[in-house]
Amino acid sequence: MSEKSIFQQGFQFLEEERPSFLTGYSRHIKEKYSLEDGDCESLVSGVEKIMDSSPDKGSTKQVLVVGDIQSGKTMSYGGLLSAASDNGYKLILVFTGTSNTLQKQTHTRLSQDLIHGKGYKRYWKVISDPKASTYPRFARSLKNEKTTVVVLKKNKDVLKDFSSIIDQNSIIGKERVLVIDDEADFAGLNNNESNPEGEPSTIFKKMQEIIDNFTTVFYCQYTATPQGILVLDKHNKRSPDKVVFIKPGSKYTGARKFLNEGVFREIEPAKDISFWEETKSFPKGETIPDSLQRSLVYFVIAAALIHQKDRDKVCSMMVHCSRATDNHDVVSEWINEEIRRWDKYFHEDRWSVTNQEKKYKALFENVFKENFPQKKFDSHFKIIKEEIKDLEHRIIDGRGDYKHDVDWNQVTSLILIGGEILKRGYTVKGLVVTFLTRT
Repeated sequence: MSEKSIFQQGFQFLEEERPSFLTGYSRHIKEKYSLEDGDCESLVSGVEKIMDSSPDKGSTKQVLVVGDIQSGKTMSYGGLLSAASDNGYKLILVFTGTSNTLQKQTHTRLSQDLIHGKGYKRYWKVISDPKASTYPRFARSLKNEKTTVVVLKKNKDVLKDFSSIIDQNSIIGKERVLVIDDEADFAGLNNNESNPEGEPSTIFKKMQEIIDNFTTVFYCQYTATPQGILVLDKHNKRSPDKVVFIKPGSKYTGARKFLNEGVFREIEPAKDISFWEETKSFPKGETIPDSLQRSLVYFVIAAALIHQKDRDKVCSMMVHCSRATDNHDVVSEWINEEIRRWDKYFHEDRWSVTNQEKKYKALFENVFKENFPQKKFDSHFKIIKEEIKDLEHRIIDGRGDYKHDVDWNQVTSLILIGGEILKRGYTVKGLVVTFLTRT
């Protein structure tokens, strides 16, 4: 795979000035995530396998890239973007999820990981959901020979706006384009495929209208759940020509690791499971359900043990409880009231002897001994109480201030409450506990 930069309009950076972006990206990722040498080699090897399928001029190639949940798919396509730029791609489209939060998260990560070194701003521009009004800035990036990355939500209005930008710039259609379809089996497939006489589903149609403007297309689909794509008819526009599997790195902590190593153990179903299954509108003013309370206690204990070794490490818990935003408010109040009680009863260096305090001590001690039988509860009690002081919780959904993403640099122990925004594709940093009641 060549690392020289070749531009269709005859301009070429001097070789001594022009960095290899894939090499630079690999070094940056290694330092940022404290990766082993073997992990970086695996990353580069995987990217090269994908790039081997890049299309000839005037053709289209589709590659399906499959990786386990939390196996490094975003890291992989960051490397692929770098390699594509090394090989002369000036325009890259990244179709991300359907939420503003996920779109912003993707934009931020790509900006940080692609424009990471001195002088890199010369070569890269990352733009999100461009509108017709931002066309001059977009066109200028292409004219200045920068690699322009456009992060697009799978949203009909966003895709329509970008189509209008393409209509204003005849040069764009002459460019070869790399397309990243993140969570490719979500929103971007034609849901009306079974009805050949009917209209294609809206998002699929809008995405395809954009892609059809280009003569040379390298379409890469990323997903952890490829089943729907693999069974597509070979003539389908989303049917892949090749499948590449991402190898998880040495620090992979997803489900495959846990299941293969037998870390999970069988537990009895929560006694209040019928409440979560049958209750559509959570009752205000009620006490916190037992299963959620025990999950919170486990999170506090686990976070305390983690922070005993690394005080600055982010620990988070995700409460994925309901699509209804009113229920988010109820759950937030349950958690807020529970933490308030803990603050009240655990503020001293010893346990008091009231019945309420005995109840809470028994709760924490039982959860501790059940999950960490090799450790002594009394010797860890102090750090558990310290952990409660740092505990924060917040709602993330589509309302007002709740739309804003998390500043992970400002938190150490965070509980996230939500529904639609916390679905697939959204990365929760330092995830320790997931409380999931939705199916």
